[in-house]
Amino acid sequence: MRERRSRRSEQVDPLFDFQLTSANDETTKFEVCFDGVETELLDRIYAEAETQVKLKNDIFSKLEAAAEAEKMASEVHQDVASSAESENNVVVKYDSNDPLTPAGFEGHHRRMERQERHMQALEKQQFIATVARVKTQQASLLKPDWEHSISHIVRIEDSNDSFELQEKRKLALHEMQKFLERYEMSKASLRSGESNSKSNQLDTLSNDKQKEESKKRVSTKPDSKNKSKSKNKNGGNNKNNSSSSKKQKQKQNLKSMHSSNSKGKGSDLSELDNGPLMFTFRPCAFGYQLPPKPFPPQEFSLPPLLLSEVEAYELIDKLNKK
Repeated sequence: MRERRSRRSEQVDPLFDFQLTSANDETTKFEVCFDGVETELLDRIYAEAETQVKLKNDIFSKLEAAAEAEKMASEVHQDVASSAESENNVVVKYDSNDPLTPAGFEGHHRRMERQERHMQALEKQQFIATVARVKTQQASLLKPDWEHSISHIVRIEDSNDSFELQEKRKLALHEMQKFLERYEMSKASLRSGESNSKSNQLDTLSNDKQKEESKKRVSTKPDSKNKSKSKNKNGGNNKNNSSSSKKQKQKQNLKSMHSSNSKGKGSDLSELDNGPLMFTFRPCAFGYQLPPKPFPPQEFSLPPLLLSEVEAYELIDKLNKK
C-alpha cells in the first residue's frame, strides 16, 4: 500500500507541472516535466504564453500613449494661459528669446515713435489743406456766378436744369458748413486741453517751489554770549554792524517762512545748526520740466507732386530761358 501511494504521488499531471525560466536570448521557455506528452499540447501552451506577453505589451504601450497625451494637453493649456495673460497686460517687457537686444529694442521703439509723429504731422497738414479747399469752394458757391463753378464741386447730371443746380448748391453749402463747424469744435477742444495742461504744470511748479523752500536750512538765533562777542568785535565798524543787521533781518524772514510752512508740526529751530544756509536743487536738467509744445514738430514737408513728362520739359525750358 505504501508503494502504491508513493507511486501515485509521483504521478503528476504534465499540464500543471511546468516551470518558467529565462534563457540567454530573453525569450520565455517552459521546462515541462512529462513522460509521453504529445507535441500538440506543447504548441498550445507556447501559443497561450505568447498571447499573454503580447497583451501585456499592448497595455503598457497604451498607458505610455495616454501619459504623453496628458503632457501635451497640459503644455497647450499653459501656452494658452500665458498668451491670454500677455494680451491682458499692456506693458511690453523685453524677453530673452527676442532676437533684438535691449538697446536695439529701444532704438526700434524710438524709430517707430518718430515715424508716428511724422504721420500725425502729415495728416494734420492734409486736414488743413482740405479745410482751405472747402473754404474756397464755399466762397465760390456764395458768389453770384456760382453756376459756373458748381460743376467743378458737385456732380451734376443736367447742367440746364436750374432746380437741380439750386438743390445741389443747398446741399453742398450745408455739408460744407457742418464740416467747418466740426473743425472749429476740434480746434477749440485742443486749445482747452492745452490750457488745462499748462495750468496743471504751473500748479505743479508752484508746489515744487514751496517744497524746496520748506527744505531750506534755517539758522538759529545766536546765544547771549555770541551776541556780546559779536558786539565787542564789531563795535567800531559801522559797515559791519549794518551788514550784520541785514543778515539778522534775513534770518528772521526765513524763520517766519519756515514757521508758516511747518504749520505747527513741532519743528524746533533751536535744534538746528548755527551754520550757513544750504539750498537743495532737484536733479533735473533745467531745474523744472519744460512745458510741451502745442503741436508735434513737422520733421518733413509734404512730398512734391509728380509732374508729367510734358510739364517737366516745359519747366526745364522756362528755367533755361531765365
